[in-house]
Amino acid sequence: MLRKTLATSAVAVLVSACSVSSEPVREWTPEDHVQPPESQIDPSRVPQRQVTSPAEQTALLWQGLCASCHGSTGRGNGWELQAGVDFTSAKWQKSRTDSQITNQIKVGAAPMPSFANRLTDAEIAALVKHIRGLAPASSPK
Repeated sequence: MLRKTLATSAVAVLVSACSVSSEPVREWTPEDHVQPPESQIDPSRVPQRQVTSPAEQTALLWQGLCASCHGSTGRGNGWELQAGVDFTSAKWQKSRTDSQITNQIKVGAAPMPSFANRLTDAEIAALVKHIRGLAPASSPK
């Protein structure tokens, strides 16, 4: 008898929980997913991805600062340029020294901005190494 009473009570709770609301269903709008301003986000409540290696840090720099023009693979096919420098070209790799690439990153040249005030010397050196790593395996550096 107790078992039947508990079962009946459980069914009653489930039915009442699933009952149809008298409120009309509101249509979804894009504003329903607007992100709050940075000032209202508590960083301690947002999962933070830990960057563990220098290569990973450089890859993030590349994606954040360079890929929009130079492409994620360095072929010069980023979304902001119609045709940029192809860093995977052995011919291009042979035509530049590390010092020239470093200077280009620091000083810039239209349409590329200067990154001298945005990147440390170590970050620039890491990007030069990354660019060299985009070359075909057979091309000398």
